[in-house]
Amino acid sequence: MKNFKPRKSVKRFICETLISALVLTVILGIIYYQERLWVLAMVLIFILDVLFCMFEEIKEYRIDDDGTVHVVCYLGFSKVVLKGITKVYFDPQRKALRIIAEKSDRWYPLQEPELFVDTLYEYYPDMEYENWS
Repeated sequence: MKNFKPRKSVKRFICETLISALVLTVILGIIYYQERLWVLAMVLIFILDVLFCMFEEIKEYRIDDDGTVHVVCYLGFSKVVLKGITKVYFDPQRKALRIIAEKSDRWYPLQEPELFVDTLYEYYPDMEYENWS
């Protein structure tokens, strides 16, 4: 576990590069034009943020020996550390987990939620698990 390095797919790399180029273009446009373009830039950034939140899916995770869960979501924009997980709800329709931890209460879409929950049970045997209906 100590040599953990998240995988970086080509698609993720391309998307991150395009987003970085877009943000840089917007910043340079604001500096160059210095008019009301910043309003358009803020709206564009907000729209992109909403789009990426919609597709925020757990891509990679790591669980340390002490039970700390490190989660990397879609495109690496959201990196979360979960400690003290007490309850997990599973929504089979959306294939999403609601993970309630010490300082976090959030939904996470997953490709294979059952595998993730089984892994969590190894570190949190007292964790409650319910189907969301």
